[in-house]
Amino acid sequence: MSSYGAIAREAGLANGARQVVRVLHSLAEKEKLPWWRVVRADGSIALPASAGRELQIRLLEGEGLQVLENKVRPQNS
Repeated sequence: MSSYGAIAREAGLANGARQVVRVLHSLAEKEKLPWWRVVRADGSIALPASAGRELQIRLLEGEGLQVLENKVRPQNS
């Protein structure tokens, strides 16, 4: 799991979080990108309920992550 901003920084885009959103939106299905693993910096799900939030939560939980109150909770080490 990562945040939009962290992915942007890795790509060399200091303020490119919105660009990451656009790329995921336009290429996720075609390129089979793991879009559900990308959340806001505070761990919250950015998608509205009508745009796939429940699917993203199910996919994250399927990978063993806990989602409470629309936020991914850190795993205990």
